[in-house]
Amino acid sequence: MAGKRKSRRNFGRVRKLPSGRFQARYPGPDGVLRPADRTFATSTDADRWLMRKRIEIEEDRWLDPAEGQTTVRDWAARWLAAVSPQLKHKTQASYRSLINSLINPALGDRELSTLRPITIAEWVGAMKTKGLSASRIRQAYRVLSQIMRAAVDNDMIPQTPCRGVKLPRMPQTEPHILTPLEASRIVRSADKPHDLLIALLAYAGLRVGEAFALRRVDIDVPGGFVLVDENLAEANGALVFDTPKSHQKRLLRVGPSLAKRLGRHLEVLPGGDDALSASVEL
Repeated sequence: MAGKRKSRRNFGRVRKLPSGRFQARYPGPDGVLRPADRTFATSTDADRWLMRKRIEIEEDRWLDPAEGQTTVRDWAARWLAAVSPQLKHKTQASYRSLINSLINPALGDRELSTLRPITIAEWVGAMKTKGLSASRIRQAYRVLSQIMRAAVDNDMIPQTPCRGVKLPRMPQTEPHILTPLEASRIVRSADKPHDLLIALLAYAGLRVGEAFALRRVDIDVPGGFVLVDENLAEANGALVFDTPKSHQKRLLRVGPSLAKRLGRHLEVLPGGDDALSASVEL
């Protein structure tokens, strides 16, 4: 028994504290001696903990406890800076708003390693109590989930606390899809030239931001084609040009009647090829 205990003590150290409990310390892969995150009632309990920690290191599952002491605020800022170049301007603004208004005020000062699913559930419940919409709560949760997932991927915490959390349900609404007759009535009742914008949305399948971002060069009147390669969106109170949804350009075919109307509109549109088709009249 004595020999076995001596073998265990070859890894780490155990000492008795004035309180009568035992403290375990172990060397990490970097050679730095670190204390266990708790004390133990017996030296045997401390030895067992050291054995598990040694196996954890040998199997390359060890995480530096110092990494988990990073605050949510600091890690969220680092994460957002890293992912922003791959995000659309509107998405960047949305993520930053959610972090600053909902995540940091409640969790920003917490260390990553202290978060548990119950912590996240309480945060979600608090937002619901404040009267936030289900959509807003779910958006904030999705951003926090990405932040925590990145912390796991970067070996800062062993697992994400965003798991098993019940989120508020989105209200079930049935969208009303306009019939061709209804769309035609709306177009005919709109003032000119706004009726042309509505016709583009209804018959060409453009989103509003895509329609406002159309330039003269994007419209091929003789061929009846419209190139969608930009989107006009609002980010932090400012209008910005960005790529379309999913960053995908697409070529749309419009009917002869709509193509002719677009041609007449472009004839009176000032500016060159880069002139926005909606910059003056629409």
